[in-house]
Amino acid sequence: MKLPKEIVPNPLVTSTVEVRFYSDLEKSKLLPLVYKRFQNELPNLNENIIPKQIKELDPQFKYSPDFVLSNNDFSLSFGINVISFENVADYKLWNNYFPFIVNGLKGFFELGIIKSVERIGVRYASVFNHAEKMAGVITYIPSIPIDNYKQNFGLFRCDLVKEEINLHLQITDNVKIIKNNKFISGSCIDIDAFYTKKIDPNDAVFSLIEKLHDQEKEVFFSLLKKSFLETLTVKY
Repeated sequence: MKLPKEIVPNPLVTSTVEVRFYSDLEKSKLLPLVYKRFQNELPNLNENIIPKQIKELDPQFKYSPDFVLSNNDFSLSFGINVISFENVADYKLWNNYFPFIVNGLKGFFELGIIKSVERIGVRYASVFNHAEKMAGVITYIPSIPIDNYKQNFGLFRCDLVKEEINLHLQITDNVKIIKNNKFISGSCIDIDAFYTKKIDPNDAVFSLIEKLHDQEKEVFFSLLKKSFLETLTVKY
């Protein structure tokens, strides 16, 4: 299946690649070490302020980044157990985005921060502006027929498994968000592809990220109606 490299207008609102890991580094040493390594290419530094008490009480915040380094194109967020990547403003396409991810992870590997990788995730969410009903976007609307009732589609959520790759799929009608100071309203396809087996910090991580991206992309385009794609500009 030949997959597009780009569709215009680009519906992406999230394009996050995240690696969760174990580290034995003292937390106080993390920021000076990382900032010194990336300050020339990612000069902007911001801090994510989540109170220590909340982090200690709620396990979900263990993988919440404490700092964000960025330039005009990309951001690198990190904490003592996580590193994640995102596009700033418009999506820069995978052939530009992936080398940035590889460079960031290699930096963490070289600094000895990551002792073992626990989870790799690639999450892409797209909102098709002004397409308020998913029925006009995807090939099939999940439904449960019940006699004498009309069903209005709102939200569908499921987990897909292929070999060692998991994909959490959410399809939602009439989502409203603000992206880059612009109001967007439409149907949303959100796919989180992830791998959760423990691996060493080496080139295998990069191969898995590419595999997750490719499978997420394959599922995404398999959902779309041909007639809907024809309303967009598709570049191969």
